[in-house]
Amino acid sequence: LRPAQGAAQARRWPAPAVTRRAQVVIAGGGIAGLATARALRQRGIEDFVMLELEDIAGGNSRGGAVSGIACPLGAHYLPLPGDDAREVQELLEELGLRRRVAGRWTYDERHLCHSPQERVYFEGAWQEGLLPLQGAGESTLAQVRRFSRLVEEASKAASFVIPVSKAAPVQAHRTLDAINFAAWLDREGLTDARLRWYLDYCCRDDYGAGPTTVSAWAGIHYFASRHGFQAPGDEDGERDAVLTWPEGNGWIARRLAGPLGERLRTGRVVLRITQDRQGAYRVLDAACTRNAGGACTTLAATNTGSATTACGACQRSTVWEAVSKASTSTPCRSCVMRSTTRPVR
Repeated sequence: LRPAQGAAQARRWPAPAVTRRAQVVIAGGGIAGLATARALRQRGIEDFVMLELEDIAGGNSRGGAVSGIACPLGAHYLPLPGDDAREVQELLEELGLRRRVAGRWTYDERHLCHSPQERVYFEGAWQEGLLPLQGAGESTLAQVRRFSRLVEEASKAASFVIPVSKAAPVQAHRTLDAINFAAWLDREGLTDARLRWYLDYCCRDDYGAGPTTVSAWAGIHYFASRHGFQAPGDEDGERDAVLTWPEGNGWIARRLAGPLGERLRTGRVVLRITQDRQGAYRVLDAACTRNAGGACTTLAATNTGSATTACGACQRSTVWEAVSKASTSTPCRSCVMRSTTRPVR
């Protein structure tokens, strides 16, 4: 959402048909929005509304079906959380996936995938793993091994953990965060096309942007905070098990969305978010109408930039007022909650 360019732009939107109030307005029903709603409910805050563009919540963790067979539409597995991710452990306990048996924490075997394996279709052939090394020359393998060593050295020099909030920022992290990943790879002489193709995939997979946008800190964090980066021949036994489902992480999203009831408003387009001088927020949204191809015609109409063009849905827009003022001293601010990605520059 771009900030308004003054009063003239603000007047382009039709006056809202309805004004409603809620203590908290959550813009977006992805995993971040769903986690926000769960955190609010845990703190006894039930007066909130979630505005979601799609027909179901979940964002990049939604699930779908093809010919009646469940399938993921995005994120499709969850690594088993380490001790630093206590909040994730608590969520899995709440969902019945993690419980203590005979003094030991165990996970429901029905949802575990042991030693997961992946393949990639590269240059006309399937290859084991996601790093395409079939037919690679010695120079490619040498750069892969060098990158593996650099990741290991970075891990030893400064802690890379998930969640990021568990690690105190250090100068080594700040230095890496000051340049993009592509520039760091160039500086280290890691220019091999196959390696760069794989690292570009990793950045886009986790951050939604390529190495020229993602910081070097984020690019290294992708590997150093998990299982590292293993060069061919360096693999140490089986990979850790992951939690997964036919519909992917949509299994989790559906359970997080279940308790929200009518507070989850789907098919809504958030058009504008403003804050008054007292710190209260106003959120303008509209019902999302779709054409035969499934495209949102509300967005098509409102993105024209014309002061006179507006679809019927926009004429039925709603203003939500967050009645409590924003505060930086509380973990759940009474404002519009949205996800931000720290390492993307």
